[in-house]
Amino acid sequence: MPPKKKVERKEEQVFVEENGSYVHQREMARYTGGVRRLTDSNFCCRHGQGTYSSPLIHYEGNWSEDEMHGNGTLRFLVSGDSYTGQFVHGVMEGCGTYIWASGAMYDGGWRGNRMHGLGTYTDVGGKVWSGKFYNGSGPGLTPCVTTGGGVAAADKRDVLKDEKEG
Repeated sequence: MPPKKKVERKEEQVFVEENGSYVHQREMARYTGGVRRLTDSNFCCRHGQGTYSSPLIHYEGNWSEDEMHGNGTLRFLVSGDSYTGQFVHGVMEGCGTYIWASGAMYDGGWRGNRMHGLGTYTDVGGKVWSGKFYNGSGPGLTPCVTTGGGVAAADKRDVLKDEKEG
């Protein structure tokens, strides 16, 4: 009978969940909130609910493994723009509202930091554009027409489809 192989079991890494306040001197940034620390090293990352502020941005929301992940609000301090919504691995992804400093606004789907999916864009003059956005633009969108206090669908493909069926 061959000898039994010795099975080495690696110990699982143990993380400790903590809360605290940290300052990054070089980036002149501050983080306050949840962190995850590996017990046998100095590795530490933002994790859980927290607030990060630097000269360029301010983010308040959920973190996972040092990335904005979940719901949060990101303000761009230089431009004055802001985004409130969902993040996936540090990227605007899912549903959210982006407000430009100029007053323009987009509310709807996001993918890869770009307007993507169903959404509504309101320009500075108050004109509303609604429909399907793709990779940051709205091909085929037409201005919405206010009907009875509501906003009608405005995707040209939907309008043409309705005209053919009706």
